[in-house]
Amino acid sequence: MQMGFAQTAYSMGGIIGPFLGGHITKVTGELTAALWIAVASFALLYGLLILMPESLQPKACASSEDIVPDLLHGVVPKFGSPLLRVVETVQRSAISMIKPFKVFLPNNVVLSERMPSKYIPSLLLLVRGFENIASFGQDSNFYPMTNLIFRWAAYEDGIFLSGMAVASTVTFMVVFPLLQKAYKSRYDIEKSSSAESEEASIMSGAVPTTAAVVDPVPSKLTFKALKMDMSFCVYGIVMGSIGYCIFPIFLNVPALVASEIINVLGSVGSASGLSVITTIMPSDHTGVVMGAISVIDSLASTGGVLAYGQVFAKTSKTLPQAYYFLSLSLTVTAGLVAMLVWTFYHHAGKKTAGRRA
Repeated sequence: MQMGFAQTAYSMGGIIGPFLGGHITKVTGELTAALWIAVASFALLYGLLILMPESLQPKACASSEDIVPDLLHGVVPKFGSPLLRVVETVQRSAISMIKPFKVFLPNNVVLSERMPSKYIPSLLLLVRGFENIASFGQDSNFYPMTNLIFRWAAYEDGIFLSGMAVASTVTFMVVFPLLQKAYKSRYDIEKSSSAESEEASIMSGAVPTTAAVVDPVPSKLTFKALKMDMSFCVYGIVMGSIGYCIFPIFLNVPALVASEIINVLGSVGSASGLSVITTIMPSDHTGVVMGAISVIDSLASTGGVLAYGQVFAKTSKTLPQAYYFLSLSLTVTAGLVAMLVWTFYHHAGKKTAGRRA
């Protein structure tokens, strides 16, 4: 649920950002004005992330650093020249951007009962990257596309995007919780939770309190909960794929509305995927993990905008909706990777149930 709230705020930013960018472009008449403002905003945000103090305890921070290869801790030489100081700053910034991704590499992953395969973190990061490139890239072409096909102005764009913002809020505040409740009821997750809690209480009462009770068999509930999140992740990707198909086929306003609503309903998949990542990674790596996710989101946003802009510029006269097919291909690729992760948890849950039986 907390991820749903975070995704709601994230979605609102994604809606307001394109609206402001389109308005700035129309007021200034300069196509790159909004891009330069976005670059400046990203630089400001990145500076704040570097300057803000670490929120983790010193001990936790130290343990999270243990798994980062020493090559990223190479000493950057200090220079006296102002130009070389800039080089030093760029080097340190590059290192700080790359470092968080090391915790996702298979050789650095700390396996736990929540992670049946050491490849899951990197695969989930790949899924998020593909999804965000498709989403950000499509959003960046919304204004020129509606202006070219429907002759919409800023007023019509604003009304449409405001409606989508409302739909996003309703999805995460109402639809998503109902879907989760229905899923838990269908697969008896809450009943399994109560049964396992009772079993754990009996076990803890059967041994001295000074002894550590270690269950060598991973909890069946753990895999059920993670499989639920992965199911919603796959569901979101499927909905996104459907949404990317509708508009380019019919190419009218009702199709655009239907396409965007389906995409909004599928946006719960991104929140579910993020929930899986933060659940399976050790708690003392939370800061590093979220840093890597932020970098992936920023790179996907920048890369998606630039790539999709080029695609739209080259196809606007012949096939202006061509970039939707690019989003579809990226989303389908993300779906195949997500299905692979879902399969890991599906088989792990079966093995756990068999071992407990």
